[in-house]
Parts: sequence; structure tokens; C-alpha cells
Amino acid sequence: MDTDPERAKAELADIEALTAEAIAGVRSTVAGARATTLVEQLASSRDALQAGEVALTIEGTPGALSAAQALTAAWILREATTNTLRHASASRVEVQIAPGRFAMIDDGPGPGTREGNGIRGMRERASASGASFVVAPGESGGTRVEVTW
Repeated sequence: MDTDPERAKAELADIEALTAEAIAGVRSTVAGARATTLVEQLASSRDALQAGEVALTIEGTPGALSAAQALTAAWILREATTNTLRHASASRVEVQIAPGRFAMIDDGPGPGTREGNGIRGMRERASASGASFVVAPGESGGTRVEVTW
């Protein structure tokens, strides 16, 4: 600080900006972790996908799932939406909800060969709720994320 006050000020400004960004990230994570309902998450995912110029269609209704299943589906939908926006280069996403089943299918290039933390987290969440979890190519391409109880 004593030898180069201007540089020290610039570094402190960088530290302040990084701290503010980290706090915003933690707040966002905590808000998401507060477990929105599936209805709320569908609306949030629709908004996020729309902002990313990805159309969302929904087949079925959240009421087809039990409360516990809907909570797991909401968490998986949140992560799958993030993955779609980050990795899929998709233009369309379809969410399918039926008794004992939740699926999200995009029209991107298909799943990669490496399983990242997001997919691992979805798999663990599904398993903890007593469901099976699959990430596979969709019937007509893209990626299909499916949870079945």
C-alpha cells in the first residue's frame, strides 16, 4: 500500500467487486435451495429459457406428481434448465409430467460423454427420493433427462 497506493486501490476495488459477486451468487443459491414448488420452478425455467431464446412446452400438470416427487422434479428441472442453457445449444425444450414420471427433453446435439457435477447431483437427488434417473439421447436427438418413481 505504501509503495503503490494507486495499485492498492485498484486491487481493493477488485476485491470488493469479487466479494459482491460472491455474495450475490450465495444469495441466488440459497434462494434456489429454498425449494420452490414445481409450479414456481416451471415458471422460472420458462423465463430463463425464454431469455436464452429457447421455447418451452409442457405436457401434463404438476399435480400428476406427489408432493415429494414434485419437490425432486423441481430441483432436477432447475439443474436441467441450467445445463440446457449452458451446454445444449437447444432451441426447444419439452417438459413431460405424468404420474410417477418427470422428463425434460431438448433439441440440442445430445448428451456429452462426461458426467459433470450437475448430472451427478440430479442422479443423487433422484436416488434419495427413490427414483431412477436417466440421461440419454432423445428419440429424435437432443438430450432426455428422465426421473421415474
